[in-house]
Amino acid sequence: MRTTNKEFKTGKETLHSLVCLGEEKGKETFLKIVVLGLLGGLYIGFSGIQVSITVGGSQSIRETNPGLANFLFGGLFPIGFIISSVCGGDIFGNGILCLTTALLSKKVTFGKAVTNSIITLVTNLIGSFLCSWLLTYKSDLLNEDPYNSWIISYSTKEVEEYFFVSFLKAVGGTYLIGLSLYLSVSANDIISKIAAIWFPILAFGALGFDHATVSMYFISLGLLYKAPKITFFRFLWHHLFPITLGNIIGSSIFVATIYFYLYYQKNEQPEILSKNKSRLEMELQEMAPLQNFNEEIDRMENLYRIYRVRKVSSIIRPKSDNIERPIREISSENTNISNFSSNTD
Repeated sequence: MRTTNKEFKTGKETLHSLVCLGEEKGKETFLKIVVLGLLGGLYIGFSGIQVSITVGGSQSIRETNPGLANFLFGGLFPIGFIISSVCGGDIFGNGILCLTTALLSKKVTFGKAVTNSIITLVTNLIGSFLCSWLLTYKSDLLNEDPYNSWIISYSTKEVEEYFFVSFLKAVGGTYLIGLSLYLSVSANDIISKIAAIWFPILAFGALGFDHATVSMYFISLGLLYKAPKITFFRFLWHHLFPITLGNIIGSSIFVATIYFYLYYQKNEQPEILSKNKSRLEMELQEMAPLQNFNEEIDRMENLYRIYRVRKVSSIIRPKSDNIERPIREISSENTNISNFSSNTD
């Protein structure tokens, strides 16, 4: 009886996969980190554009049913996280999650983890700004009301929040985003990965939590539209700094450290490709008849080779006799001719 493949990894297997991802990130070159960080910021910007057009353009829904507007915000925002996870792209909080698990298992050094995270944060900011400037501001996607007024209102509200409020919202947001990464790594097929990312990010947007890379797009767009209460210094110090601290705590403590404590066992390594030992043994048992069949084929091929060699050798011998006989006859005839010529002389 053939067994079906597991649709998800166990907790230990998922943690092992995160450790491997963190170890790979620790080995990435500077240029690769920069490119992945730029892509991550750009993809989150794509989500920001979609949310700005849909939610910002639904003025009546925002006024009469703000809960539905928040639900739309959360339901549309996972696009960037899905593209980043499947196609490739680093987002600040997710990178910290992978690097922290690798750091706790002593697969990367603290210096590499910090350096990688700082480069990712800076390149996320650059990628988000490029998306807001080139693909939104310069392309006139949101230059008219109600889109323009919503961007200014949303970005101003974010910057005016208190330090501790921004910090706590970032902890909650990165907690959910980290769980989305954890769930997506535990899934073995693309549909499950998309669903695993979608629902925690939906909750992140609907609840109004915050994330550094997400804020980078909206605040930079508010700067471009010259929101009256936003300055670049205020954005960096009063908003991005507490959110970055919250992202670090949410990813490294609430997701990475807790699940590392729950599932990590130093002397136990999960099976590769998320196959546990019992299921792997069952698959090997199923493959045994095929292996025996292959061995029987090899044995028959060897016997056939021996038979061919013997048959060819038996055929060659009589042919050699047939070849030698005419040679003897020709030599005897040559002898007779030479004798005849000598007698004639």
